[in-house]
This record gives sequence, C-alpha cells and structure tokens, in this order.
Amino acid sequence: MHDLINDLAQVVAKEICSKLEGDRQQKFSNRTRHSSYIAGEYDTVKKFEAFDQVKSLRTFLPLLWSRDCKLCLTNVVLVDLLPKLGYLRVLSLSGCSKLRSLPSKMENLVNLHYLDIRGADSIGRMPFGISKLTNLQRLSDFIIGEGDGCHIRDLKYLSNLKGDFRLSGLENVNGKDAGETKLNEKQGIDRLLEQLVIQNYGGAKFSTWIADPSFKNMLSLELHDCKNCKSLPPIGRLLLKDLSISGLDQVHKIGAELFGENQSNGFASLESLCFGNMLNWEEWDLCEDDEQVSKFPSLRFLSISGCPLLLGRLPTILQSLQELEIYECKRLFNISAERIMLRFANFETFNIYGWKELGSLSQIGLRLIGHRFITIRDCPQLVSLETEEEILQLDKIPESNFPPALKELRIVNCVNLQYLVDEKENNNKKSGLPTTNLRVFSIEECENFGLLPKCIHNFTSLRKLKVWNCSADISFPVEGFPTNLTSLAISNASKIYTSLVQWGFNRLTSLQELAISGEGCSSVMSFPEEGIGRMLPPSLRYICIRNFENLEYMCSKGFQHLTSLQQLRIYRCPNLTSLPEKDMLLSLEQLHICNCPLLEEERERSKIAHIPFVRIGFKTVIAGI
Repeated sequence: MHDLINDLAQVVAKEICSKLEGDRQQKFSNRTRHSSYIAGEYDTVKKFEAFDQVKSLRTFLPLLWSRDCKLCLTNVVLVDLLPKLGYLRVLSLSGCSKLRSLPSKMENLVNLHYLDIRGADSIGRMPFGISKLTNLQRLSDFIIGEGDGCHIRDLKYLSNLKGDFRLSGLENVNGKDAGETKLNEKQGIDRLLEQLVIQNYGGAKFSTWIADPSFKNMLSLELHDCKNCKSLPPIGRLLLKDLSISGLDQVHKIGAELFGENQSNGFASLESLCFGNMLNWEEWDLCEDDEQVSKFPSLRFLSISGCPLLLGRLPTILQSLQELEIYECKRLFNISAERIMLRFANFETFNIYGWKELGSLSQIGLRLIGHRFITIRDCPQLVSLETEEEILQLDKIPESNFPPALKELRIVNCVNLQYLVDEKENNNKKSGLPTTNLRVFSIEECENFGLLPKCIHNFTSLRKLKVWNCSADISFPVEGFPTNLTSLAISNASKIYTSLVQWGFNRLTSLQELAISGEGCSSVMSFPEEGIGRMLPPSLRYICIRNFENLEYMCSKGFQHLTSLQQLRIYRCPNLTSLPEKDMLLSLEQLHICNCPLLEEERERSKIAHIPFVRIGFKTVIAGI
C-alpha cells in the first residue's frame, strides 16, 4: 500500500516536483517548482543541465546520502544557475564543506524565505547585497569576515528572521557597528535569540545589548574564546537556563559585575553553568555575605574545568544543585569541610576529574552516603575515599541532611588508591560505604587498589561490578560474592577468578554479561573448568574472555545450559585449539575471535556455520544477509 501511494504521489506531482537521481540525463519541465537531487561528493556541470529550462523554481534542495557527507558543488551552479532563479524561496547548500562563498549576485533572490548553509564551514563572509533579502525568514548562519565588521548592519534590514540563528565572526566587529544593528529592537528578536553563541569576539568589553532585559526569551548563552575581554557582561537578570563560558584568558576575577545592578535573586532560572579553560581566573566572588539573598536558586548542574589558578570557594547556597563536575582545578577548594557538607548535601551526581592533590573525599567534606552517583577519575594522590578519623570528625553533621544512598560509584585511573573506606577490625562504627542501594561499582586502572569492602556480599542491590587492571593481589572477601549481579567484569585478578570458580559461577543466577581477562591465570587450561559447580549460569547473554595464556579448549559441558547466549568473544588466547560443540551454541548470534592462532577456521567451521555473524581476526567469515 505504501508503494502504491508513493507511485500515485509521483504521478500527480510529476512536473511540479522533480528529483535528480544518479547520473541519468534528465530535463525538468518549465512547470517545475520544487526540485531535489541526490548529492554526490563531487557534482559536475552535467548534472545540473536538467535545470536549463526552469525559470520559476521555488525549492533547490540537496539530499545527503550520509550525515557526514561533504559536498563539492560546481561553480556553474553558484555563478550561472542560482542567480537566475528569482522566484526561489528555499535554498539549501547544507553540507557544501568546500564552498568558500555564496553567489555574488545573491541580491537577485529577493523572494528567498529560507537559506540553509549549515556545514558550509569554509564560507568566509556573507555576500554583498544580503540586506536586500528582506523576505528572508530562516537563516542558519550569518558570517562576518575579516575587515567586514560594518556588514553586521545588514541584519538591521532582515526584519522577518526567526528561529535558529548563528552569528559568527564577531571578533571582526566593533561596538559601534554591533549597536547599530539594534538587535534588541527588532521585531521577533526574542525568538531569534533563544540561543546566542559569541565566539572569538575581539573587544576588551562585551556590548551592553547582550544583557538587555528585553531578551526575555533568551534561554542559552555561550561566550567562548573572547581572548581580550577582561570582564563578563551583567547578565544576571536574564532568564537564562544554560550559560557556558570558556577561553576568556584576560578574566582574573568574576564578581558583582556578572549579576548586574540588582544583585538579589541573580540567575533565577539558570539550570546549567559551565566554566572551562579559564587559565587566569583566580577569584570567584559570589557576594554571599547576605545569606538571605538567593543566587542561582534553580541551578542543577555546575561544571568547572581547566581553571588551574582558581583559588577560594564555590558558591555555598545551591539548594537545587544535583550534579557537580570538577576537572583540573587543583587550587579550588579553600573552605571548611563542614560548610561544604551542609550546603552541598543535595547533590545527586558528583564528578571529579584530574584533581592532583586530592587525598580523600572526606578531606573536602564529601561522603559516600551524600550522593547518588559519584565518578572520580585521574586523581593520583587519592589513597582512600574515607578514613576513620575523617568519618569521626564529620559524624557531627546530622545524616538527615543527606539524600538517599549512593547508587553508582565509578573510579578510574587513581594509581595510589588502596581501599575505599576504613574497615579496621576494632572499628565498631557503621561503615561509610552504603550497602542497600548501590547498583553499579566500577574500579579501573587503579594499580594499587587491592582491598574490596568486606561487606560486599551484602550489596543486595548491586547489579554491575567491574574490577579492571587493579592490583594483581586483589582478592574477594571470604564472606562471598553479591549474588544478584547482572554484569561482571574482572581483569588482572587471578585470585578473584579462582575464588569465583571455587564458589561456583552458577550461583550468580541473574548474570547476563561476563567479561574476564586472565592475566596471572597460567594454570587455567579450559573455560569454564570441569565440575558441576563450575558450570556457567543459564542466564548469560554475553561472554568475553581474553588473555588466558595457557587456555587450550572451551569446555562444552559448561555451555550446555546457555540457551540465551547471543554473543561470544575470545581474544588473545594463543594456545586455544577448540570451541564448544555446535549443539552448545545454537542461540549464538555473534562470534568474535582474534589473536588465537591455533584455532583453525576450517576444523571448527562445522561448529560455527549456523551463526549469523562470525569475525575471525579482522575478517568477517560469515555474515547473514
């Protein structure tokens, strides 16, 4: 039915709507009003001979065969064809990445309503006469070239613009020319400026129109790489939801000027605030002497990255904050632990990257039970998350101030981390590590981490456990494993693997994903190892094993109940010679094998012929149609 409707539509619109396909020679009727063509990477003049008789075209639209397609359009289209199409209303040159300029006679297209040049990143400036396109309603980009700063005034005449709009090249504009555009007085400008991005602006001070309260619908503002600006505009009264500031090298202090004249209730609607690569920023004065004055009352996400000189404190009255992200800001915290605890207790997510001096979380007043999601990455001095002494000091703060317990904990590349929390035998206090709600625990590339929590068997909500490339001496507590896991990944952990085999893989009755890297498991010759207690759980859907240096065969008996197994991956097992029997792999959809030189494809073909997709090495051996 769909094909019949499509065919009928083509018949009805045969001459009115035309499409160029492939390299077929075509001629469009003079009645053609709307055209499209399948864009190639290089479109030559012959392709567009079909337009020779077309005089009243309304739409000229390339259809991209790929989102990443980069187009190269013949100059004949730009110089000869397009300027003649005076009735044209929709013109798209999107994706023409090598296009350096728009048609020089662009002013001829006086009926144009829509001009899309997204992805045409080589265009250096707008053509002369763009101000004559007074019917233009949608314009994706307006580009101001070097020495063309005065042409920003052309925007004054485009009074019908609306929707998305990107203004680039502001570094080439002086304040006088920018002011004469009178953007804050244009009809519909509120809608136009829902999102404003200012990049590479060359002035020492931002124009006052940026902070004009008439932009009541501007929701997002980005200020990037304005290298000469020494201060920020007074934008605290705007009803922004998102604010991003980066690469302002001359800014040393951010203070009252950001909030404007009336400092109370600054940034009342702001939900996301990001600072990045502010290399000389030293001080953030939030004017919080009066704690009754609310700043950032709606802020949910705060990110500060690449601010190496920032010294002092974060805002401390952030009652709505849920996610804090800090990266490469080594001097940032200079505030008592207790004050951080009381004011930041509502975080749901805490991400901290590249803090070189951080020794423990409780050193800065943060505890595991205060957050739902914690990610810590690249903190080389981190030894533990909490120490006994710091826990005792912080226990004076009532736990009623904390949101529900931690759900996800991820730690990556903290080379000196040894343990999570202090669990000394003589410590009768409750462990700082929550056991009831934790669902994801992942620790990777922490080469000195060798002590899992003793109480991990009580993590009844734990679903995903990953211990990857930590200390080779790491072992599981004798109390046992959490039994409700759905995903388990271990590497460089031969003691954990041995404990799992002895304890019994089959006891992990909910396990769906299993990844094991066998460094140090030199005695393992089969997977899984023989024995009824060592069979794999039937719930498994995905298995990946790698780096078992002496593994010789896959034990068919261990696979006999895996009726849900969909994917099997085997990497870097140099002595592996045999796969499980065919009857054990009937549910398998994908098989990937790499760097297993003794596993002969021809000998094993009968076992794998039924699998829809098989890749051995870098070659696809079987691929279903």
